[in-house]
Amino acid sequence: MKSRREAKDIGTYTAERPRLLFLDTVEAVLRHGPMNDDDIIARARDYPYAQSPTSYVWDGIRTVPLAETSPPEDLEARTLVLALGGNASPSVFAQAFPGQVTPVLRATLAEFDLVYMARFEPHGAMPAMLAPSPGTVATVFVAFLTPDQRDWLTDIELGFEDDHGPFFTFGELQDIALDIEGLGARDRVFTYRSAVPAMGHDGAICAYSELPAKNRRFPDFAHPRVLEAVRERQAPDLTFDDFLVALVKDDALRARCTTALRANAVPVELPGYTQILPKT
Repeated sequence: MKSRREAKDIGTYTAERPRLLFLDTVEAVLRHGPMNDDDIIARARDYPYAQSPTSYVWDGIRTVPLAETSPPEDLEARTLVLALGGNASPSVFAQAFPGQVTPVLRATLAEFDLVYMARFEPHGAMPAMLAPSPGTVATVFVAFLTPDQRDWLTDIELGFEDDHGPFFTFGELQDIALDIEGLGARDRVFTYRSAVPAMGHDGAICAYSELPAKNRRFPDFAHPRVLEAVRERQAPDLTFDDFLVALVKDDALRARCTTALRANAVPVELPGYTQILPKT
């Protein structure tokens, strides 16, 4: 996830530069030091973080545009996993997989859009999720993960939960029109599916304006605007920055804000999705 000091050019993004904003683990704190309030604000406010304009390879040290390098020889043997929202950012792979080569290819996914989950993550952002949208073509990324990378990331994603339950499940999305840059069409891909409804406004699902899509049918909103709207209703006495810090440090406030979002949430079904984990 994005550091407030992240370079705009993905070719200059290196593992030494960012503070780790992806996970608050003992290892992360030992490596980068504890996060301060400025880091917390940036991590919540700037989701879905800097997105690459092209396919790229995280070579273990820096991000390199795919056009300037070659993918690893085991590319086709890896697991193809949709990287949505903040998970598509080069900074995520820099911090999640230091020293590990990870190709992340740009793609289009027809008949879907990227929308807001009706829930706050522990770091204060509202994650993106898939929602069917006839005629829409969303820009997404596909990460090519080794078995160890896939298992590690799945443990992390399925470990996010709160009083409302888990955030995600892991499974396969089939019978889709996924066009991967340089590789062509695929009809299936693995993904982390939201286990909660989409954020609604006046009965309509809300799309992420920061995440591009053609023929978008849903109304779209920028993430800071949505955060500010929640602040105005749930914590009007706090400044915007103080609200973001409180979202992370005050579990009760975060739960109250999530409950408010759920009151107007819109259920989403993913046709063709088969859940693998957790096992049912």
